[in-house]
Amino acid sequence: MEEQRVATRPLVDQQDPMERLAASKREFGEFGGVNAAVEVATTFTGGCYLYGRSFNPTVRHLGRQLAALEGAEAAYCCSSGMAAISSTLLALCNSGDHIVASNAVYGGTFALLKDFLPRKCGISTSFVPIADLEAVRAAITPATKVIYAETLSNPTLVVADLPALAEIAHSRVSITLRALRGCYPAC
Repeated sequence: MEEQRVATRPLVDQQDPMERLAASKREFGEFGGVNAAVEVATTFTGGCYLYGRSFNPTVRHLGRQLAALEGAEAAYCCSSGMAAISSTLLALCNSGDHIVASNAVYGGTFALLKDFLPRKCGISTSFVPIADLEAVRAAITPATKVIYAETLSNPTLVVADLPALAEIAHSRVSITLRALRGCYPAC
């Protein structure tokens, strides 16, 4: 099976996030509005927008703006943090894959990793103290596809060393995944 690799950008960009936002592609509204219109329709006639709750022009515009702020190629907005976390993990992992995760994560994330993914999808997780980089390294197996950490854990406020985790991940696994709970680009 082909190994999945994802290109990542450096954790610290030299360019200011507001400069990236200002330089991002601008699309004007259907009737020439200067600001992107808020789309209130829930059903569409075709194209990439079929049903408003799953994807719509407003969410697409928000994703582009967030990607510009983060210096990323793209961003996809979800209705909740758990929707983002679960859809990302299910997209990256298959049955038989392994995740190394912080033992200090949001309760819903813990339940997803500990109970749902192993039982329903055959994806296993090892929980480690994320600040203990040797424990992270020791938990990695040949089946590890993701290292999961919250930038600032909920509710214990453990701070993950993202550059060090990225270095470990780039040398040993496909992906380092982080959730920005309570810590945003302006911080």
